[in-house]
Amino acid sequence: MEKKHPCIVMVPSPGLSHLIPLVEFAKMLVHDDDELNVRFIVPTLSSSSSSSMNSILNNSDLPPNITFTVLPQVNVEDLPVKSQTSTQIRFAVKHSLPLIHQQLTSFMSSTTHHIVALVFSIFATDVLDLAKEFNLLTYVFFASGASVLSFCLYLPYLDQTVFSTTNNTMSLTETVNFPEHTLWLMVP
Repeated sequence: MEKKHPCIVMVPSPGLSHLIPLVEFAKMLVHDDDELNVRFIVPTLSSSSSSSMNSILNNSDLPPNITFTVLPQVNVEDLPVKSQTSTQIRFAVKHSLPLIHQQLTSFMSSTTHHIVALVFSIFATDVLDLAKEFNLLTYVFFASGASVLSFCLYLPYLDQTVFSTTNNTMSLTETVNFPEHTLWLMVP
């Protein structure tokens, strides 16, 4: 019997800002392990970024062990007219769940690959139930900008100083000051 290669399934939230970091992460993973495969299941919301997305998906520089399945666009007509982008993204993922389930079922029956984990974007947490159904390890991939990173790194300090002295409550009139930081990045 032929050896099954390990495979990680990645489900980005709709939008290039979620797809691009996950693709870069996948490239690093397969660079370190020639036998590892990464399969993307990509929910889509609109055709506005389809040409940009296609240029990423059809990039000849991508390793052959990274593959993509782009799901059909979700009909957003059921959403309120002025719904926020985050609401639209979560809606697209939630309505793509049957197709994601179908893809996972297909991947699980593969004779050449063994699905070992499911990695998903912060707005695609609805796939967590599918991961439980298939008994997969799950990881949330959260790509952030420098200001969000700075905020997250400052939260423990706030917890120890501001929140501990106010009985864990703050009135709506209070403000919390965050220091401005210059982040020096070391690029290898």
